[in-house]
Amino acid sequence: MKKIISMALVLIMLVCSVATLTACGMPSDYKDAEANLKDAEYDVDVETTDAAIEFMLGLIGVEDAKANAMVSAEKDKDAITIFYCEDKDTAKAVEEKLAEFVEEMAEEFEDYNEIEIGRDGEIVYFGTKQAIKDAK
Repeated sequence: MKKIISMALVLIMLVCSVATLTACGMPSDYKDAEANLKDAEYDVDVETTDAAIEFMLGLIGVEDAKANAMVSAEKDKDAITIFYCEDKDTAKAVEEKLAEFVEEMAEEFEDYNEIEIGRDGEIVYFGTKQAIKDAK
């Protein structure tokens, strides 16, 4: 009986851990990220047209990549940009180029708090810690 209770408790802890980790990720729908940022009083811009998104991806050096949406937001010294890519391979390529871009443009980001880059499946984001937290 003690073994069954112990195993049940371990199973419950595992389920809770998975639920917690899942809840910490970037929203899978750009509309949720937009709503979260608006609730936190950011100035939010959402782009869903291919030409605009491809232009922005081109600025960071990513060619022939597709993204379904891009969310950008700014408030005081915090900002974030989120790319909702078509697939994980595209997201990986965007993340790599974004890291190079942020390194090259470090002086341009001096007015902001420290910039971080992250990838969550098909979603790539970069911004300040607070903005990332607010988007989630």
